[in-house]
Amino acid sequence: MLAEAGLLDGRHASVHWLGSAAFAKRYPSVRLLKDSSHSRDDNIWTSAGGAAAIDTCLQLLHELQGGTVADLAARKLVSSTLNQKNQLSCVENADAYRDGNRRLRELLDWMRAHPHEAQHLDALAKRVSMTTRTFTRKFRQLTGMTVVQWRLRQRLKRTQLLLWTSEASIETIAQQTGFSSSLSLRKHFKKAFDMTPTAYRKKRRLDESGGCIIRPSSVSSSSQMG
Repeated sequence: MLAEAGLLDGRHASVHWLGSAAFAKRYPSVRLLKDSSHSRDDNIWTSAGGAAAIDTCLQLLHELQGGTVADLAARKLVSSTLNQKNQLSCVENADAYRDGNRRLRELLDWMRAHPHEAQHLDALAKRVSMTTRTFTRKFRQLTGMTVVQWRLRQRLKRTQLLLWTSEASIETIAQQTGFSSSLSLRKHFKKAFDMTPTAYRKKRRLDESGGCIIRPSSVSSSSQMG
């Protein structure tokens, strides 16, 4: 609606990845951010829809009411990545999706739901009836990452959420998120966020009483799971 009204002409904007190609063709004067889930250009806020719309609202709430209020709202919404400059996200490729990779996206859903199960390349490729080589190539096209990198990011995101919203021990969280041990979880978490899981949990709870919002560093593309 904003683009149709001409309010986005010459501005940056974010849209859902599935419609990004059609949007760019119909509104060439809009400076489309294809790899951004939400964006702001002056007083115009846009998002890619779905969960990204919630993130955008939290960003706006942060600006209007401050970090404490926005962080409390985020926790009630069970959103653990509020206002992170380098949030752990996976922007999937719209063209790859349209090219018949729905079964790959269904596989991603299965992998998220079963983080504790062994997910070897050959077994994953077999689930989608592909050779390992073809699966590896298409997986990277869809996610922009290797299987190892993608799995690590999903596990870290889940770890963040459990640290923030539960009283589970680090050992229990390691089991629930698919890390081989609590030592492995701590090593990868420290590398990704520059703090230990325990420090992260304490920091988040302190933030709820008036602190600042955590801005973790991005996960290295060369990270390997233990």
